[in-house]
Amino acid sequence: MQNRKPMPVSPASDTGFVPVGPDSAMAIAELHRRADPPGWSVESWEKQLSQPAVYCLSHVGGRGLDGFVTASIAGCEAEILMIAVDPAIRGAGLGRRLLEHALGHAGMLGAECCYLEVAADNTPGMALYARCGFAETAVRKGYYARPGGYIDALVMSRLIGGDGEAG
Repeated sequence: MQNRKPMPVSPASDTGFVPVGPDSAMAIAELHRRADPPGWSVESWEKQLSQPAVYCLSHVGGRGLDGFVTASIAGCEAEILMIAVDPAIRGAGLGRRLLEHALGHAGMLGAECCYLEVAADNTPGMALYARCGFAETAVRKGYYARPGGYIDALVMSRLIGGDGEAG
């Protein structure tokens, strides 16, 4: 696997996208905490963003960092590890644009399919992934801890390119 490469940026209408590495762990951790409490620690993000197969694309808007996507590629498979969008601007399409960038980048690096996990109680996330061509392929019972118990993770996948092309 090659070292992290800058992610391609879409047309000029998508300005504000910036590839980031471990030096941005503090900002990524803070947004993750706001978007999905309690989020991961700065140290966890430093480790994650230091992995050669992991890349992270952030989006900087008028209020600062307002979204990011992290993904990894192993052979012909990609995995979306995390998408986070500031709760103050959800619903404006940033999550979809981040996901499309990640799928396009993965395809450029030779990935043919992409996987992700989503909590079964994350209705907006499941809707986004379905709109982007992902379908449920498996269930991981009791995967995510919640106050008072555990919730399932849905494993979703889609092809990259051809009929499953990002976009």
